[in-house]
Amino acid sequence: MRRPLRVVVVATVMLVLVGGGGATVALTHPWSGQDAPTVPPSSTAVVERTSLSAKLVLSAQLEYSTPTTLVGVEGMLTRLPHPGDIVTTGQALYEVDGHAVLSFLGERPLWRAVEAGVRDGPDVQEVEQNLVALGFGENLTVDNTFTAVTERAIQAWQKSLGRERTGVIAPGDVVMVAAASVRVNTVTGLVGGSAAGAVLSYTDPGIHGRIGLSADQLSQLAPGMPVSVRLPGGTETPATIGVIDPGGAPTADPAKPTAPSARVDFADGSVVQGIGLPALRVTVGVGGAENALVVPVTALVALADGGYAVEVDVVGGPPRTVPVQVGLVADSRAQITAGDVSENDRVVVVG
Repeated sequence: MRRPLRVVVVATVMLVLVGGGGATVALTHPWSGQDAPTVPPSSTAVVERTSLSAKLVLSAQLEYSTPTTLVGVEGMLTRLPHPGDIVTTGQALYEVDGHAVLSFLGERPLWRAVEAGVRDGPDVQEVEQNLVALGFGENLTVDNTFTAVTERAIQAWQKSLGRERTGVIAPGDVVMVAAASVRVNTVTGLVGGSAAGAVLSYTDPGIHGRIGLSADQLSQLAPGMPVSVRLPGGTETPATIGVIDPGGAPTADPAKPTAPSARVDFADGSVVQGIGLPALRVTVGVGGAENALVVPVTALVALADGGYAVEVDVVGGPPRTVPVQVGLVADSRAQITAGDVSENDRVVVVG
């Protein structure tokens, strides 16, 4: 039998991490020879058969999505929104020359007037899609072609706004944004200043979490994994791991590439509205074992030539040293996956 060192592996188990700390499930290495410290007092514990689950506890910083800069066209800015304002499709985003510039959903800005006689193009389709979304799509086929039906839909939309029914949408009438609802992030334009150039930036109104990860933690997470987030009041709310960024992108400092991170998406985004952008605790289940044979980690003894053992208590005699294989380690308990150890045995523990 391999000689045990009753330098008990005071098995250090760290599965609770905050921020970028490394995820470790570590059993300390045995000391050798005369370097071994004094053995602490021991007692015994019962070997149990139970379920074991391992969890990571991380820290997620709440944040909005990366801002998008919105560029205006010519004219004088006569009204601007406030940071934090939420603007949906069809609502005024800002004002130029006393004329409200309305938010439309689209990937590209209008570069020409959309009117009768205009050549087919994706801008026509964007306008038609927005007219349908706003309830002015009766008999309207959404495509790249401007038709008499398109013109009537524009006129009906203009009438609802109290505007002249020209049947034309010019670049200064609407501004294309990347979502049906946006949150004003920053305002860079000035009332009385030119509308040509950057006017403001916006984000998606939803809030998500961002977890900074170590390399160890990165290997334990995957998109779609369920997590639980503790809110400031102490309640738990469900969420999932979203997009994972492996990091490694270059920065201004070549020696410091970007670190890995993961996005946390909330099942109900309203639970994090109005609480600011604090850091919240996120619990992730990263493993489990059903019907596992379990001992306290302080029962593990380091063997001189590697591996671990437990000392099984023997009535009327000295403890029996049994080499074991260790599986999952969590909550200061270790799973025994192989070894002559049975449920209800008593093993020697330190402390």
